[in-house]
Amino acid sequence: MKTKQRHFGMTLAQIGILAALALVACIVVGILGTMLLNFAPTTQQVEPTYTLQPSPTVVFSPTPWPTITPIPDWQEYSFADNQARIWLPASYIGGDTITSSAAIMEKLRATFDDEAFANDIQGLMATPEVSFFAFDTEFTSVVRFMFVGKEALSPDLVVTLDDYLNIVVDNSTNGSSRVVERQVTQQDYYQVGKLVVESKIPAEDVEVYVTLATYVIQVDNTMWLITFRTGREEFGSYRQIIESIANSFWIER
Repeated sequence: MKTKQRHFGMTLAQIGILAALALVACIVVGILGTMLLNFAPTTQQVEPTYTLQPSPTVVFSPTPWPTITPIPDWQEYSFADNQARIWLPASYIGGDTITSSAAIMEKLRATFDDEAFANDIQGLMATPEVSFFAFDTEFTSVVRFMFVGKEALSPDLVVTLDDYLNIVVDNSTNGSSRVVERQVTQQDYYQVGKLVVESKIPAEDVEVYVTLATYVIQVDNTMWLITFRTGREEFGSYRQIIESIANSFWIER
């Protein structure tokens, strides 16, 4: 069933995508560039100031390369020339942005009767550094979607996850958004930098709050960024699914 309800001349999907693309431009430092900044809303809202502390240095012992266990009722996707894999719930539609872009856009247009929204998503998928995109066909007021981007680092550049997150934080807070969580932790297979950013999008008769959760994983000289967009109110209840998706990501070596 198609969804279309307008607020301030835009659907909630469009309002949400404006927030997401603006935050994405800040979070995926160095790979999405200024193209996405064209979608950034402006606001005079003043958010609390957060003092960020470096995460403690953690030493992890090498572990055998894992065999991923299939998740019941979820689907496995491979992308980036079959280099990367990830599992998603059955309600998601997605794929490799190079080989599956046309199919994704056909299904997205069949789900959302909003050409402007579709065009924005198509622009996001056309960004060369975005390797994978998927959207959730089951949602409430704010469309859920996720994507995977990657940034190749110079072999001569020594950057820790802590360093990378500090750069991201410096570029992801403004008058309409704020960092609510930042940490470096160990998931099943990787050391992961986690960043959660909230943004308030004002409109004429509705205020939309969105949350972007980004998981940064460094594999050799490449930073992989797994980013999820949800409504702020549903983020808490949906977080376990987000964590499971992020934890299913792995790179073929």
